[in-house]
Amino acid sequence: MMTKAQRDEIRARVNAASPYPWRITETDIDNRVGGIEDAAGFEVVTTDAGMYAPERPDADLIASAPADLIALLDALDEMDRKYTEPTERLVVRP
Repeated sequence: MMTKAQRDEIRARVNAASPYPWRITETDIDNRVGGIEDAAGFEVVTTDAGMYAPERPDADLIASAPADLIALLDALDEMDRKYTEPTERLVVRP
């Protein structure tokens, strides 16, 4: 399992990066991916948007990564709290 320290390191990297959410920008040519902007509208990723423009699923993954990572880290932190903090009684579920 990932340690709390490892999760904190990942969270620090995400928080040090450009502010999220990030969004895909499009070009005027066939709605190709032109790049990715941060929450303030500054480019995080720029592409040539020409022959080698990234595929939309790849751009979606990159643009979604900061928010997705934080959501996953939050879920891991919650699981860690839930299963490591002492409880008054043990509840057995079928």
